[in-house]
Amino acid sequence: MTGTWVSAAGNGSRTLTGAILYLHGGGFVVGSSRSHFGLVKRLSAASGMPVLVPDYRLAPEAEFPVALDDALAAYRCLIAEGYSPDGICLAGDSAGGYLVAALLAELRRQQLPVPAGALLMSPLLDLDIARAERTWDPVIPLAFGNECIRAFLGETAASDPRVDVLTADKRGWPPVLIQVGSTECLLPEAKAMADSLTAAGVPCELQIWPGQVHVFQVMARVLPVARIALIQGGAFLRTTVGTAQSSIVERDARPGRNIA
Repeated sequence: MTGTWVSAAGNGSRTLTGAILYLHGGGFVVGSSRSHFGLVKRLSAASGMPVLVPDYRLAPEAEFPVALDDALAAYRCLIAEGYSPDGICLAGDSAGGYLVAALLAELRRQQLPVPAGALLMSPLLDLDIARAERTWDPVIPLAFGNECIRAFLGETAASDPRVDVLTADKRGWPPVLIQVGSTECLLPEAKAMADSLTAAGVPCELQIWPGQVHVFQVMARVLPVARIALIQGGAFLRTTVGTAQSSIVERDARPGRNIA
């Protein structure tokens, strides 16, 4: 698996203070670090952190759980490069938003340390086509979207515990920000995810942007509201890293602990 480091200050500007792992959208079948370069660079500028965008393997050649395994490998790669989990954030759009949620569930399932926070932009979250009952969407051709889901799942059932992120145990997940447009067919599942996170005691903010379409943030070059959404998303990620790292310092500085 390959990937690209993206930084608003240039690809060489990386520190060990914090980093974002970005999982791109594209219905699991298209997309790459190149296709999402502009969006990711703006997110880097908004957050003040460099971003790693892995080119995870795509369906139909790679069926579930290959893309999830690649996402986990990329997370491990960040840790191997010296980033601590409390200095890592996850972000993703559309199908990449699904992979972010699936990665968080997998980290908890394997009892691995979770990152500081996660940003989901117009996330696809329900892979059960019959259950989702999606209606018309101004951007997503629903028949094509369903075919993408089938290609991604292959022989794996949508009810598989590793697939069904909506019903996954979310206790211990980090803070999550969900951004979704009010016109999207994915809005109901974004609401369902926010409800399940809140029920699990996870700090979660659901932002429903009036009149906006699927992954409207990609239009930040010409759409002011898209720029505002990315600025807020970047600020959220920056804050979660700062909060997580401050908590670690405070914990380690308690009486009786040696931090020398």
